[in-house]
Amino acid sequence: MKFITLLAWLGPVYAIQNGTAVKDSTLYPYFVTIGNPHVCGGAFLSLEPEAWVLTAAHCVYDAPLPPPSPNPYFASFGDVSRQDQHIEAITDWIVHPEYVTSSGDTDMRYDLALVKLKHPVKASSTVSRIALYQDDMALNVNTTASVMGVGYTGFGLPQPSQLLHMLVHVTKYTPGSLEMTETNPPVNSAVCHGDSGGPLIERSPWTGRPYVLGILSRIFNAYDPDPRNATCPFNFDTSTNVTTDGYVNVAYFTSWIANITGLSEQFLTTPPAADA
Repeated sequence: MKFITLLAWLGPVYAIQNGTAVKDSTLYPYFVTIGNPHVCGGAFLSLEPEAWVLTAAHCVYDAPLPPPSPNPYFASFGDVSRQDQHIEAITDWIVHPEYVTSSGDTDMRYDLALVKLKHPVKASSTVSRIALYQDDMALNVNTTASVMGVGYTGFGLPQPSQLLHMLVHVTKYTPGSLEMTETNPPVNSAVCHGDSGGPLIERSPWTGRPYVLGILSRIFNAYDPDPRNATCPFNFDTSTNVTTDGYVNVAYFTSWIANITGLSEQFLTTPPAADA
C-alpha cells in the first residue's frame, strides 16, 4: 500500500524510526501484527468466543472479500520476536461505513476496521485484550502515551525483526469529538510505513491500566521522498524535524464497535480482570 502525499499531510502510515526494541513480550500482550493484506498494527478487543482486532480501515479496505483460496490473510501475535509469533488466519473484516464518502473520497476520521480471526485465541501472559479509552477518563494535553509497531526503521531501511516502541506527546485530544487525536514523537523519531492501525496507548491516571486511546491513521506535514519505495517519511519543516501523527478517536466509536462485534460497551471499556 502507498502513502498519498499532499502539501500539508501524508497518507496512510505503514514502523518506528529510532524506536526502542521491546524486550518483554508481556508488555503489550494486546498488540497484533496484520501480516496481510498489508503490514499494519492492531489491538485485540476480544479473544473468545470470537477474536476481534481493531485496526485502520486503509489496512484492509482495498483487499477482496471473501478471502481467496488459499487464504493469504493472516495476523500474528504473542511474542515481540516476529519469527516466534503465533499466526492465525483472518476470515473477515468490517470497515466503518463512513470511511469512504459518496463521492469516493476517504474520511480519515473514520479510518477504522474490525478484523475477525478464524479461531478464538487463548489468553496468556503474552496474549490479552485491551479496553477502549473513554471520554470521562481524565487526559491532560501534553501527557505521554505509547506507540508500537513493526514497520520500517528509517528511510531506505528494513522492517525490524521484533516489535519497537516509543513514547509520544499527546498534543490534541477532544473528548466526545470525531476530530482526530494528534501526537508528536521525539525529535528525529517517527512512525513509518508499517505502523498504520497500531494502538496509541494511554494508562489510567487512577489504576495504571492500559487503554486504547487511538488508532494510527496519518502523518501530517511530511512526505515520502521516494513514493514508489516508501519506507519512512521526511518532515517538511527541517528546522524542527518533528512530525505530527493523527489517530482515530476510538472512544467516539464505542457503540459502533459494540454493534459490529456483539460485545457490550461495558466489556469493551473494562480492562480484563488481571493483566494476562
